[in-house]
Amino acid sequence: MSAHNSLNLAKQGDLKAIAILLNRSLTSKGLRAQVNRKNDCLSILLEGSQLLDRSKLVAFVQRGIEKLELADVRTLKIFGREKGEKNPAWSQTVSLTFSAPSQSQERQKESESSKTAETKSVKVANSQRKGAKLDIPVFSIAWTIGMILAVYLFRDSTPGLLSISLAIVGFLAPSVVVLVLQRSRHWRKIRLGIIAAVTAVVVGYCAFYEEPTASVSVSRTTTASQTQREFQQGEWYEGGSLHQASGLEWQTADRRNKLATCADFVSTMWQQKEFKEPIQSQLRSMDNMKVLSQELMSGMDIAMQENPDPVANRQMYANQKVSEIAALLMLSMGWLK
Repeated sequence: MSAHNSLNLAKQGDLKAIAILLNRSLTSKGLRAQVNRKNDCLSILLEGSQLLDRSKLVAFVQRGIEKLELADVRTLKIFGREKGEKNPAWSQTVSLTFSAPSQSQERQKESESSKTAETKSVKVANSQRKGAKLDIPVFSIAWTIGMILAVYLFRDSTPGLLSISLAIVGFLAPSVVVLVLQRSRHWRKIRLGIIAAVTAVVVGYCAFYEEPTASVSVSRTTTASQTQREFQQGEWYEGGSLHQASGLEWQTADRRNKLATCADFVSTMWQQKEFKEPIQSQLRSMDNMKVLSQELMSGMDIAMQENPDPVANRQMYANQKVSEIAALLMLSMGWLK
């Protein structure tokens, strides 16, 4: 059963899938979980040769079950029993905090949504007012272009009616065009386009007027060297090869390979829209995913920390799949839906 299928089945209340998810984390601690259910009570028996701290085990199991958001389960009973014994050494009952949203919570969400909508409308209005102030530089640009056209049209002509008329037309034409375009509903985009185009022309003229050949040569050399360096080094998220590896292979892999593999896990979950909000909407590129990839890699290192005893280490991690541990960690950290 794949990690993704196990996760989906566990969220649906499948006892076998819940046990599989728990055992993937508990096996490394020398424990094994058995899961049963009666009505709205979920019973989990933890069995091992040596039981760890009771409070930590209860907190760990409770946190994992609450992440599954089992709507029909309200109570969780956890038992601890040493291997070979018939009776549990301890037991504890806890109430799960997950519940369907109440009407007051729904009203609160609606109120927050309306406040958000009002805030957005205020921002749009402010943006439009700020945009209107940009009309002054746009008309200044149009006036300057008109002056240049007037001088150009009048430069070699003897004073006369035709030359004067052409100069006046050249001077007024850019401003008239701007006044007409301002009536368009796309005026904000057009205005920014005019400013950007004029700025690009001025910057390009200043940059390439004196020594255009030398500038182009330096630019091409820099671009070529940069491309070659990127090709040699590769991106941080490229080259991951531990997707189907075991825990033993993870322990001996280098950090670059680990990070690239975790980047693939994060990218796959993002593409499948498995992340909760606002994580899903905040991820826009691989560089945005680097922080999550690094956090996932650190969690994987802790989960598959090497045991000093080589024999015990092999028994613990030989059958542990890197992909399954990654899915369980992302679930326990509250990233997934």
